[in-house]
Formats: sequence, C-alpha cells, structure tokens
Amino acid sequence: MEAEACGTPVVTFRTGGSPENVFTGYGAVVDCGDTDGTEAAIRMICGRNEDIRDAVSEKAEVFDAAGCFDGYTALYDGIAGK
Repeated sequence: MEAEACGTPVVTFRTGGSPENVFTGYGAVVDCGDTDGTEAAIRMICGRNEDIRDAVSEKAEVFDAAGCFDGYTALYDGIAGK
C-alpha cells in the first residue's frame, strides 16, 4: 500500500493481505514461486508504465496528509460525540 500511495506500481505474491492491498488495474498479484507469472506481470507493468503510474498517482491522492488528517479528525469527532 505504501508503494502505491507513492505512485509506484506493485507486483506482489498471493499471500497474506498483500493481494487485497493492490488496487485493481494498478499492479499485479501472482502465485508464490510462479517465476513466469512474475516476469509477465513485470513486463505488463513496464509496458503500461505511464498509464499505471498516472492511475496510481490519482489513487494516491486518497492517502495525502490533508485527506488522512481530515478523515481521522472526523472519526475522532464522531467517537467523542461532537
């Protein structure tokens, strides 16, 4: 998630919570040990680098400091009953 928040496309393995954190269309998820799948995912991302980078950068705006601050402030205000 940190890489995508910085606008970096991601290739990850189908383990743990990693697959759920890859934004659809902005990266790739491959099976552990699948070297051919990993190579194909890297080639796909390199071939679509500008498109993916633009899409990831747009999605990353969700995680900017001001947006996170506003979200947490609203959450805490709700908990505090304000």
